Amino acid sequence: MHVELRGKLAECLWWVFVLADKLGVDMPDACKTTIGKIANGLNQTLGKASGKPTGPDLGG
Repeated sequence: MHVELRGKLAECLWWVFVLADKLGVDMPDACKTTIGKIANGLNQTLGKASGKPTGPDLGG
């Protein structure tokens, strides 16, 4: 099961990169930007939940 799942996930990523290339999307840049936003939101949420200040930005 694990090997099959790995293959399917890799295939999904391959298609995402193919589509991004066809549409002119810079995937490494898009991932960096998006992961940075997600990390900032997560840090803020965790900080609010704990009542403690948030840590450094995880994604830039």
